[in-house]
Amino acid sequence: MLPIADARRRTVVAAAAVAVSIALGACGGAEPAEPAAEAPAATEAAPIAATAAPAATDAAPAADPLAAAGGDVFVVDHVSMADQPCHVMDHTIMGQCTDDDIVTVLATTDWLPFDAAQMADSPCHVMDGTMMGQCSEDDIARLRVSQAIVVDTSRMADSPCHVMGGTIMGRCSAEDVARLADEVRQTR
Repeated sequence: MLPIADARRRTVVAAAAVAVSIALGACGGAEPAEPAAEAPAATEAAPIAATAAPAATDAAPAADPLAAAGGDVFVVDHVSMADQPCHVMDHTIMGQCTDDDIVTVLATTDWLPFDAAQMADSPCHVMDGTMMGQCSEDDIARLRVSQAIVVDTSRMADSPCHVMGGTIMGRCSAEDVARLADEVRQTR
């Protein structure tokens, strides 16, 4: 598994690639403009026309929400690898994902450490970010899902950032994600 810094870098690179691809797609359909009668001076920057924002379901994840949020945060990216089955790469869930697919991906991804020797005579539980105790495969899958924090900014994208059903959604900054992730952790 790559260190979290590499995961953040890959998320930023993927988001930048998506933004460039959207911008190039918007530019590709336009007819060349007639030359202006007078070109702007070299020191002046010509204004850039605004393009329509992608639909909420095509929105890229919040700008690097992993930077301050922690290793239990998974960002849903509905754009990257949208033609592939649902999967996770470096804490980014991507592909054709339903809500059930996201739960399955979280349950089967080995992201939460398990130490069978710690508190081996206790029931299965999480303490200080590690699963321990007498854990069955079902217990491990259940804890992976319940301990994960999902960020899906395409949901309720026109609303302020908030948590609903354990998912952070809406218009979120990296600070919003970090703050709300901490709030979710406090409820565990």
